[in-house]
Amino acid sequence: MRVVTFKVKGIEIKLVKDRKIYMPSAATKLIAENLHDVDGLRVLDLGTGSGILAILASKLGAKSVVATDVSERAIRIARRNAEINHVEIDFRAGDLFDPVE
Repeated sequence: MRVVTFKVKGIEIKLVKDRKIYMPSAATKLIAENLHDVDGLRVLDLGTGSGILAILASKLGAKSVVATDVSERAIRIARRNAEINHVEIDFRAGDLFDPVE
């Protein structure tokens, strides 16, 4: 298992590298850099992939975070990523809003 470290908004986030899971890109970094004022809020991350945005929201003080993905494999990897980053996230498999309706 290979773990890579990303630094976003001054916060280090470790992620398990998996060739079948979408890893953070320039677009992910742009979204992450514009994630503001989540302290105390409930956050929903649709299509979580590696889970980096959900993890970041949790580390920025979100009250709770729910992350969904259609891929069971992505959910497993994202759950592992949350564990190694010491954050609690509610991961749910399913398409877009289906897991939260």
